[in-house]
Amino acid sequence: MGAELSLLVPTAQTIAVSAYIDSLKDVQYTVPLGTSRFLKTVKCVDKSGSVVVKVLIKPGSSSSNNNGNDDDGFKLEYWVTKLDKLRQELIGIPNVLPFESIIDSQRAGYLIRPYVRYNLYDRVSVRPFLEPIEKKWIVYQLLSSMAKLHAKGIYHGDLKTENVLLTSWNWCLISDFAMFKPVFLPEGNPSLFSFYFDTSQRHVCYVAPERFVASDDAEVEELNKTNGELNWQMDIFSLGCVIAELYLESLPIFTLPQI
Repeated sequence: MGAELSLLVPTAQTIAVSAYIDSLKDVQYTVPLGTSRFLKTVKCVDKSGSVVVKVLIKPGSSSSNNNGNDDDGFKLEYWVTKLDKLRQELIGIPNVLPFESIIDSQRAGYLIRPYVRYNLYDRVSVRPFLEPIEKKWIVYQLLSSMAKLHAKGIYHGDLKTENVLLTSWNWCLISDFAMFKPVFLPEGNPSLFSFYFDTSQRHVCYVAPERFVASDDAEVEELNKTNGELNWQMDIFSLGCVIAELYLESLPIFTLPQI
């Protein structure tokens, strides 16, 4: 999996993200979140309250005309179907926050979920600091929810402290499932890791070491097409990094060069 979207490469976008949000009905742009280059992340407001909108700007959309001709457009139907199926499978599983809306338009793709103020990375450095019993409660929730996900054959693909959201009563919500990101990455091209996974630009690596392959970009792309399947071991490695960072007061244990 992840082969189609792994064809995207880092490109400069000069069109303001707000221009893409304006095309969504009943969604109002508020403020950008993060500095990700793959999915532009924006806090917005809709009729139900604050939401997070992740925008995948399609290649060439900034220069496309508006005559409605989308014959050469970047197609996302496959991933819309996969993500909608995932959304339905996540319903009823505690401690997860699925995307509520998945939209594919001519110019961009959109993933929309409720906004939660704190993620785990933010929370561990905010007073009052977490007590030992609170950390245990968070770890229990993460272990329990990941066990339920893996029992259903669902794998996250990009688990990190930024993707563990926390409510004011320390209820965990695992968000932003990344089945569409490439499973394998080339060892010798850190720019691809930065493009897809280093969304906060902290240069911290939660990606399991077996996902890095000693091959060139073309060979890794072919591997993603033929054998790009996530597994539970990859998620468990990422989960271990998250738990370690929780107990180390947001100090990560691996950077990309160390992995």
